[in-house]
Amino acid sequence: MANYSEARSTAAGVTVTTEEALKSPARQAYEILHWGFTAAPVLFGLDKFAGLMTNWERYLAPAFAKLSPFSAQKTMLAVGAIEIVAGLVVAWW
Repeated sequence: MANYSEARSTAAGVTVTTEEALKSPARQAYEILHWGFTAAPVLFGLDKFAGLMTNWERYLAPAFAKLSPFSAQKTMLAVGAIEIVAGLVVAWW
């Protein structure tokens, strides 16, 4: 983990501490988006297995359902697994 008193140089040559950089609106917006794009796919992916939020099979396009070799439920479970992996990749990237 980074030391918050660590100094960094910006493109303009100004030295800014990491603590000051974390307080900037741009960094705060980045953190909100980063964790939002982590939480949303993981939560929605987990819900494909639990089915608490909605019936996800209704969101599967009929044309895609015909192309899939699996049932609508199994297709959505595969989509849920992919969403979970994608959310975790965003978290660690």
